[in-house]
Amino acid sequence: ALKNVENGHSPHDFLGDQIPHPNTTAIFIAPQPTRAEIEAIDQAVKASNAVIMVTVNVYRDRQQGELMQRLLQSERPIIGLAVYSPYDLLAFPELRTYMVTYEYTKSALASALSVLFGETQPRGRLPISLPILPSE
Repeated sequence: ALKNVENGHSPHDFLGDQIPHPNTTAIFIAPQPTRAEIEAIDQAVKASNAVIMVTVNVYRDRQQGELMQRLLQSERPIIGLAVYSPYDLLAFPELRTYMVTYEYTKSALASALSVLFGETQPRGRLPISLPILPSE
């Protein structure tokens, strides 16, 4: 698991508590999800209006890529949140909404959620150019 150097805990330990909306559910998935976990995700997605998926270096983890592809087929709005690399976006050119924090810390996640839930206006721009981006 990824660790937050600030306090020794994984940021997902408090991610669910940081979401500023009462009708949300946080689901944390093991690196090798079981069939039961995948079915639980499918049921949660069916009951959702939108889904936020956190990605961490997708090119190093086939499971994340497969899960995102599954979510993209769900006909629900999917928001990608890359917590390390902006290059995760290249794995999902069909993804319409995507943010990058460049770090997996409580403060970075809280800032991203503040933007996603309309509490803060985004001001940042990628310091790089990505060759393939979704068309508007």
